[in-house]
Amino acid sequence: MKVPAFLDQVFALIQPFTFIGEEPEPLTRMWRVQRRLNTHPSQPQFGERLTTIVPLTDITHAVELIPVYKGPLKDDVRSNVSMELFDEFFLNNFADKEMYHALAVALDV
Repeated sequence: MKVPAFLDQVFALIQPFTFIGEEPEPLTRMWRVQRRLNTHPSQPQFGERLTTIVPLTDITHAVELIPVYKGPLKDDVRSNVSMELFDEFFLNNFADKEMYHALAVALDV
């Protein structure tokens, strides 16, 4: 079976985020981001997550998002569902924890 020409390209479903604040958090030195939501003016407290489809070739690299915990965690919070339970995240701009600690020592944090 031949694939139609418009399906020759691989696509990815992504969720857009916006930055919170003008600069990274002072303590973590990581940017905070939040999900972009589509809301209606009559019910701004209810929003649905925006998604879009982009060609896979438009993606330059993946990022690691760390949920922003506000208060005690519920029992249902697990790593495999944390992206669904939170709307604010730290954008991890460090390669891994060893790189973070190496930079923290170098910068006398």
